[in-house]
Amino acid sequence: MSKYVTVLAIKNEYIDVQALQPKYSLLHQLTQQKLADPGDYVSAQICMRAHQQG
Repeated sequence: MSKYVTVLAIKNEYIDVQALQPKYSLLHQLTQQKLADPGDYVSAQICMRAHQQG
């Protein structure tokens, strides 16, 4: 993984993708796709909530 920090902005919330566990690699993949699909924002938010609770 890149040494620089990949940051994802969702509704003004900044997420450090590298801080997420490997099982959230989909979230990192979505950032590479620049979240072109609005539905991806929802998916990413769900992943982040799961990460915070885990």
